[in-house]
Amino acid sequence: MVSTNPLVEVYCTRPSCQDPINTIPEKYLYTKPIKQRFCANCGMPLFLEGCFVTLRPLVPESERGGFGRTFLGRDLKFPDLPLRVIKQLHPRVSPSESQLADIERLFRSEASVLGKLTHSQIPRAWAFAQLEAPADLQESTAQMYQKQTFFYLVQDFIAGQNLAQELKQKEQFSEAQIVEIMMQMLDVLNYVHAQGVIHRDIKPSNIMRVSKSNSLHLIDFGAVKQVVVTGVPTAQSVVIGTPDFAPPEQMTGKPV
Repeated sequence: MVSTNPLVEVYCTRPSCQDPINTIPEKYLYTKPIKQRFCANCGMPLFLEGCFVTLRPLVPESERGGFGRTFLGRDLKFPDLPLRVIKQLHPRVSPSESQLADIERLFRSEASVLGKLTHSQIPRAWAFAQLEAPADLQESTAQMYQKQTFFYLVQDFIAGQNLAQELKQKEQFSEAQIVEIMMQMLDVLNYVHAQGVIHRDIKPSNIMRVSKSNSLHLIDFGAVKQVVVTGVPTAQSVVIGTPDFAPPEQMTGKPV
């Protein structure tokens, strides 16, 4: 007998949650007001902007980047449309206050820039969310009244694999394959630069190949810098990028 009330696993995004999987009836996702709004284990809100939910991590904790966590998400406003990617700002190493301010600024910048870029090979930004969460219910009494703030970016989900994964499987690209990659990426970069934007972290793992169309998409604008042409020197670039891929002047903190 087929169940008329299927269950859905909604993943809690609080990093300290010990039991993040919440299994709830699918109909609860569309009930107004929402019936199960918080994680049963830690009390973290499960809904972003009232319409986005996280289903599972896309990248294992041991393999994630240094500044954030990435989840597969669902948009309840458009349940029949493709899935979403939900990025949560969460530095792997605890930064200083000034470093955290820089990281938050870059995250907001990524959301702002993606909201303005309209290219078929750049993931669309659907929302930027700041979530004020109550303290973890499992924390000690002294910490129970300390609220936490989390930042999220919701984007298109791209089904495929990145070029780093592809290269690992093939061991090397042929000359024709390299030319094809360059032609596609130069078209994207020409558009990005025309908008006054510098990506600053071009590398194989930030280029996704779509499974169905074979087209390449440029992702992860977390190191993005907008160019301001005023004739007056501005603050130097933040030291950011990937060794072996970023130019020397960028890795030494000089303007790029």
